Amino acid sequence: MSYDLENYYYHTVSKDDVEKVYQVLESILKDGLIKSQQMLNKNEKKFNDLNYISLSSYTEDGKYKSFILDEDSYKESKLANMFNDYNSYLEYMSLDNFLEEPITRDEYFYKHNTSRKKDYYHYLDSISRTYPVDISYLFRKTNDKVYKYILDITQEDVINCYKSDNCFDEYVRKSKSITFVFPKSIDVVNVSVIPNLPSDIEFKLVEKISNDSNRYSNQIGEVQIKDLIDVHKAIGIIVSNEINKDLIRQMITVNNYKFRLFELNKDYLKEI
Repeated sequence: MSYDLENYYYHTVSKDDVEKVYQVLESILKDGLIKSQQMLNKNEKKFNDLNYISLSSYTEDGKYKSFILDEDSYKESKLANMFNDYNSYLEYMSLDNFLEEPITRDEYFYKHNTSRKKDYYHYLDSISRTYPVDISYLFRKTNDKVYKYILDITQEDVINCYKSDNCFDEYVRKSKSITFVFPKSIDVVNVSVIPNLPSDIEFKLVEKISNDSNRYSNQIGEVQIKDLIDVHKAIGIIVSNEINKDLIRQMITVNNYKFRLFELNKDYLKEI
């Protein structure tokens, strides 16, 4: 039986850590809960803050890699000084985000004798194209204080930003681990998606909005839930090819759950 991707929310566990996933899954199944960083006594500050859990919804990629202006707004912005005309601007904003084909994280770790994720992300930034985004226009259009914060931090109207990542692609399609699948009937908090800022700006912004009641993300298709998720509400688990499916089935059965197991195909979930 197959299931349409757009009908569900997804939460991935230990995305890249195959060895750790069984331990984390066992803890989740025993508690019956997926917990926020705060509840797990972790303190890494991200857009979802310490008290919120991120989930993804299936969203198709758009043509353009970041926020774009309509033609009239473009003509009145500083972007008009950066391109020959509006069509040239649109063509650039649709160019591939990598300047060269990136190596995998495992290949990078082996080549550079490191296991630091931040090193790999800095490498990806170094070979990534950036896209100019008019932050002052976004502030005028939305009146959202997050853009005022960015302007205050940078003192620049236009910021060169990275490609706006697709949350489903980054955390579900690229997962080497497992992903819980939840029906869209669960209560979630919608977020405002902002451009994918350079890391130094993003770090300062995350600090500034850490206690803000409004929720933000630089990932397209992200939603959030505060504090915890009742894992009993999941309909099943997507299991990547790197994970032992028989062991996952055994863990589910021993802990008295009846989750379906899925494999992820291009356009749907297939029960296995």
